[in-house]
Amino acid sequence: MLDLTEVVEATKDSLMISSSIEKLDERYFKDYSSSLKGLNPNTFNGDEVEVIKNIKGADPNKVINLLRDIRNGFSVNALRDIEDVNENIESIKQHVDMLRSFFSEWYKHQTLDVREIVLSNFYSTFKVERITSNMEDDITSLMKLLNLYIDASMYDKAFSLARELPVAFCMKLKGGGTFDAEDDNYKECNDFVTTYFNSKHSEVLKYRNMLMHGGLSIDLKVNVSQDGKLSISKENQIKIRSLEEESKKLENYELEIMNE
Repeated sequence: MLDLTEVVEATKDSLMISSSIEKLDERYFKDYSSSLKGLNPNTFNGDEVEVIKNIKGADPNKVINLLRDIRNGFSVNALRDIEDVNENIESIKQHVDMLRSFFSEWYKHQTLDVREIVLSNFYSTFKVERITSNMEDDITSLMKLLNLYIDASMYDKAFSLARELPVAFCMKLKGGGTFDAEDDNYKECNDFVTTYFNSKHSEVLKYRNMLMHGGLSIDLKVNVSQDGKLSISKENQIKIRSLEEESKKLENYELEIMNE
């Protein structure tokens, strides 16, 4: 008989890490950093020592911070988190690959038989490259983030980012500025984007307002009766159910307005 408890736990943890990255939600992530800190490189042999030193310094909290900022809609912080993750991930990948080669010849590396090292946790973490790879300038990177929000069904973040991103693009073309009501470039760009969406794709603004107001939006014309009962017309209920379909058009709308 075999005790498979640790195998089952490792599989579960790795699946949670993968799901966390896919859903852009750090709350699923299994933080294994405390286990790694318990490793003592001096108890290992030869080439193992340097590898253990390096993976011990692997910090999944960099990925956790990235996912947290994405989930909360802090896009500028997320861009800086991506840079942070990218600076560290290649080195960690090299040492994890070395670990894998050691494990393939386990009979030469029996000192590595410790429960703190779970290779599948690392490989699941490397799936963060789905988010961090092929990043260019910040505005182009945010276009990628917009699509990630749509894939993860995070429609509130998708519609909000789609509303504001063209403003940033416009400000870039006008020489820069600050998202501030007193900034002339911001005011001009914001007015242009608002006017454009109102005339061409007003549903973007309506969905954004609906989501930002927790469903109690004038765009949904929520009715409040004298006894406090809330209701929405069938027409607006259909509008809510169209969220997913409408979100898939956002990238095209962004490209259209940026071209304009």
